[in-house]
Amino acid sequence: MHSSAVFALLDDASPDGQAHALSRLYTGHMGTLACHDAAGFGALLAQLEAALARGLHAVPVLSYELGAHLLGIPAKPLETPLAQVLLFERCERMTAQQAASWVATRALDTAPAGIAAIEANVDEAQFVDAIGRIRAYIAAGDTYQVNYTYRLRFDAFGSVFALYQRLRARQPVPYGALIGLPDGGALLSFSPELFVRHQAGTLLARPMKGTAPASGDSDTDARRAASLALDTKNRAENLMIVDLLRNDLGRVAQTGTVAVPKLFEVTRFGAVLQMTSTVQAQLRQDATLAEVFAALYPCGSITGAP
Repeated sequence: MHSSAVFALLDDASPDGQAHALSRLYTGHMGTLACHDAAGFGALLAQLEAALARGLHAVPVLSYELGAHLLGIPAKPLETPLAQVLLFERCERMTAQQAASWVATRALDTAPAGIAAIEANVDEAQFVDAIGRIRAYIAAGDTYQVNYTYRLRFDAFGSVFALYQRLRARQPVPYGALIGLPDGGALLSFSPELFVRHQAGTLLARPMKGTAPASGDSDTDARRAASLALDTKNRAENLMIVDLLRNDLGRVAQTGTVAVPKLFEVTRFGAVLQMTSTVQAQLRQDATLAEVFAALYPCGSITGAP
């Protein structure tokens, strides 16, 4: 499964994205910036800012491991760049329907697309052992929230456009992405969560902790949403990350501007109800892009706390 061109579709399939042109399609690939270690990240950011000053559009593709490298923490080696930035000549704003049509025209004349032979990179014994060690770390006071994840490997077939179209229909989210990479590969992403946004001097994060199944019935979903918003365990988990992000935003914020305007707000995303809170701050005028990444990447709602 390969992409034949370099492009980036940042896709908002939420109700807001249906009503307004919030999706962005980047085309006219002008080059790629890349670094393979933390030592080269500062130069990459300088090149990115220079490209923006020339009127180009930039779409960063950053590995999760970048955060560990920036902190000097050992991380598994990658076969791909630690960070890369795709530079484009054009950016077209689209509604969700226009984005869907753009994908559909490229998925028309293709065979069915999907995934098969799914295999986890841990077995049941390894999973149980990992959870046991996490519980021990929490009991010892070494940490208070851990996001345990593992990889799924699978065979993908069909075109990336057809696969993205199928997945998008099943799980419409506000932060989807379909990116054709320079090496011929593709990146497909379906995230309901806003990690951080900078707009007109304001930093805004909307951490998402707390999940319940959605039924499709409005009355049932309203009861489940109210129950989720009042659930002690989920509120505690959400509040832990709110506190972590207040700290992270505060590292680059103007003093006294960190605020939490919304707590424990429940929204439906496809088949699930998710509880989010909103944290915002005013960015210091002298804060550099490198300082912002050092403070906020990767987002605390992914890393756990501390």
